[in-house]
Amino acid sequence: MEADGEATPDEWKDFARALEQRFGKLKAIPLKGNGKALVVRTNNEAAPLMRECTDLHVGERKVKSVLTSGSIGKLKRLAGRSGA
Repeated sequence: MEADGEATPDEWKDFARALEQRFGKLKAIPLKGNGKALVVRTNNEAAPLMRECTDLHVGERKVKSVLTSGSIGKLKRLAGRSGA
């Protein structure tokens, strides 16, 4: 997930709780040094629903799904390189 601005760790925690209530069990993995991105690990049923969602927000910032598959390490590297 990528926000259109920096979010605090507490905002990401609240966001992850809201996602879990809406889509079911997931694991949110913050990226060190990158307040704009969060890796979300979930199942094959919830992932497409999250990808299609256009009303996600962390605090006042709009959030969208940008990377949707791959190992957690790969996703972290890609997010780090892109500045996401």
